Amino acid sequence: MSKVLFVAFKEAASRTKRLAKELNATVFSIKENFPYLFSMFFTLITVLRQRPKAIILQLTQGPPLLFLVLLKKFLKFNLILDMHTGFAVYIGIKGRLLNKPFYKFIRSGDLIILHNRTILRFFDEEIKRKIIIIKDPLLEENVVPFDFPNSFIIFTTLTFQGDEPLELIEKLASYFKKEALFVFTSKKKVNLNGLVNVGYLSYNDYLRLLKRADIVLALTKREYTSLSLAFEAVSLKKALICSKTQTLQEVFYGKVILASKFSEFLDSIKALMSEEFRRRYEQELSQLYEILKNERDSSLFILKKILNSI
Repeated sequence: MSKVLFVAFKEAASRTKRLAKELNATVFSIKENFPYLFSMFFTLITVLRQRPKAIILQLTQGPPLLFLVLLKKFLKFNLILDMHTGFAVYIGIKGRLLNKPFYKFIRSGDLIILHNRTILRFFDEEIKRKIIIIKDPLLEENVVPFDFPNSFIIFTTLTFQGDEPLELIEKLASYFKKEALFVFTSKKKVNLNGLVNVGYLSYNDYLRLLKRADIVLALTKREYTSLSLAFEAVSLKKALICSKTQTLQEVFYGKVILASKFSEFLDSIKALMSEEFRRRYEQELSQLYEILKNERDSSLFILKKILNSI
């Protein structure tokens, strides 16, 4: 395969690292906030040293895009944009300032990777011809669950970035406080009524806790968002309830339980507390896993062929 460098300003996302591994690409990232001066300098040094034929940018904000577009003019590499939803869908003043002015520069990319089809509506036909859809990675690891005897665990992850229905989660935890233990992971030391915050775990421990869960809640208030937790839950065949969005409906082909109102979550959790119902649902998720895996393998095959031709 041709020489590929995966560049991430700020922190490389988990799916970035996994995609890079699948493509045999080197990941380069520096944890730095805007204006990314050190990141730009050291990215330049790395590119000059390695002279990659292709650079894949984890595209979350505009300034790194402009920097690599300008660099491309001089160093003549192929630029692939791994576009995260937040770049195309502007949320708040920060998104408009850091993304919208740079939107026009995506035309300089040779290929664009998107993570779901719903977001295609934001692009014109010229840009659509450059797009390949690669959904979030699935797990293939053999995960050994933590041993928490005699507990019915409902698990989620929280970032506290404004896109999670926190009041709904607290209300659910309060309602089921006698029947279930609500557990979440987070980088932030925030307490929610009726829930246990176990903090930020290593990825292996995170997966072990996820594997132990009886029910998994993958939650968002935003459209066009794919949730890594949902893909991980499907991979581990865990009883999954997702927020009801058009994106998640499309991504999972209507084969996962979706809910939006408190009453819908309530009914879904009650149903999944039946072990028989839960096991039937988990078998259906096994079939969904195979569909998603075959789909992603096909997309990766195409992307690898493109990279090999460079």
